[in-house]
Amino acid sequence: MPKFYVVISKTTTNIGRCIRVVSSCTYNHSAISFDKDLTKLYAFARRQRNSCMTAGLVHESTARYMERKGAEVPIKVFEFDVTEEQVEEIRDIVKVMLNNPEYMYNAPSLVSYPIIKGVRTYKAYTCSEFVATVLNKLGIISGKEPCKYSPEDLIDELSGYEIFSGDMQDFVTTITHDEGYYASYSIHTFKQSFLTIVTLVKRTILRRRYSDAA
Repeated sequence: MPKFYVVISKTTTNIGRCIRVVSSCTYNHSAISFDKDLTKLYAFARRQRNSCMTAGLVHESTARYMERKGAEVPIKVFEFDVTEEQVEEIRDIVKVMLNNPEYMYNAPSLVSYPIIKGVRTYKAYTCSEFVATVLNKLGIISGKEPCKYSPEDLIDELSGYEIFSGDMQDFVTTITHDEGYYASYSIHTFKQSFLTIVTLVKRTILRRRYSDAA
């Protein structure tokens, strides 16, 4: 029977620390994988290290998690039995969203989390919201709207599926890399960041209209 994996992590980046402060969580990042070695991780995250706004569904390398040499990267790994049909359904979702600029990181949800515990935004997801959406489609969780989930909410609901808790370097056998993630900041990146902010503000202001179109 096919397996499916969810990884919840406490990353060592400055963005990760900021998210932990905003959400008051110990863990800050959520991702999915179709293989136990985590050679291919998928998450809503930055496309480039130097730009927090040009973010969406990306294929993450394990090297992203281990940027700070010698630093422990606490993770929790959860394993699920799924059918071939379910795997294909999730792969289809990933294909549609992966590196598609229409799908953005749900910054309004993150910013609003301390007050209203997240908000739904058209074609935008936080990392945990994306994972919760996938798990909802698999029938594994259904407690609340995906945008309301934090990494620690997922940990609580998935405790029965946990297969590992510890340093990521003790779990993965291969360190994968993504050179594009380390690309230099450019005028194009600045333009994309500006357009992303404008689009997210528009989607937030016109949330009802976008909800009707979803």
